[in-house]
Amino acid sequence: MKSAITLSQVPEAAAGPFVFHEPLAEGFASAAKHGYDSVELFFPGPDFITVDEVKALAAKHDLGIAAVGTGAGMVKHGLSLTDPDPSIRKEALDFILQMIDFGGQLGCPAILGSMQGNGAATSPVNKLSNGSQKPSNPPVKQLVNTASLSSTNPSIATRPT
Repeated sequence: MKSAITLSQVPEAAAGPFVFHEPLAEGFASAAKHGYDSVELFFPGPDFITVDEVKALAAKHDLGIAAVGTGAGMVKHGLSLTDPDPSIRKEALDFILQMIDFGGQLGCPAILGSMQGNGAATSPVNKLSNGSQKPSNPPVKQLVNTASLSSTNPSIATRPT
């Protein structure tokens, strides 16, 4: 079994468990020092650092990249796939697709996590489950349909929609 630890560069997520919050280069060094095989990257967005810079840090410390997190879309930018506002859902989807592309360039998956929504009673998913709203275009269906067009992750492209 391989181990990984999250390297968070999102101050709003400072209370997260099992996470290094120091500057990125120090986080890579700490992960290697503590014997981890790889790291999960938790960035404010896909433009935080270049893919080449991440690859160089990983190579320098002999670490793999296990995944990229998308949760900063929620904790930093207030985005969610289940927001009642369609424009927020679109921004959330765009953010996730950009992170999927970033991860794809590193050969790793993206974790949706909190971007799925917080389960509040007013979320579209809960309204659908209690019958108070009929589906017009469910957010998760939109994600699968749009993600299936992505060439960066062939495993998504083979999922039925």
